[in-house]
Amino acid sequence: MFKKLLTRRAGSGDDAKPHAFTPALAEPSGQQSPQDPDVAEYTIRTAGGNDWPALPGVDFATLFQPRSLVCEPADGEGDYSFRTGTALVSVSWELAGTWYVTVEGSASPEAADLIVAELAQQLGEASEKTAVHARVTCQAPGREIPGGPVLVEQ
Repeated sequence: MFKKLLTRRAGSGDDAKPHAFTPALAEPSGQQSPQDPDVAEYTIRTAGGNDWPALPGVDFATLFQPRSLVCEPADGEGDYSFRTGTALVSVSWELAGTWYVTVEGSASPEAADLIVAELAQQLGEASEKTAVHARVTCQAPGREIPGGPVLVEQ
């Protein structure tokens, strides 16, 4: 079974963007049910499309855990995972020049966006590169996100 992502046209609001972060919006709202977690997927790359420089001696917790949120390391997929509020965030190196991030169980799609925005900002600061992130998917089982990309199975 293959999954194909149908994305919106350029200029539709899904373009990668620089980051601003409001920590209060990323806090759990109590509306999330653990039986029906939202899963949001993102990519983080350099604005110029170049590869990330090596960051020797930097540990993943310092690099990826948003400083404005209470976070703790967690078991999960990828190279590094942590929990903040109800969200499980996993970060992995996927393609050349691209970090792949999943956020599962966040209070809302906007909260997931804010977590990844701060994560990308910290990665950019550590590497002295401008980091941009883009949401690849955001879906909940049995629920469509209005205006979001459509995931179809083939």
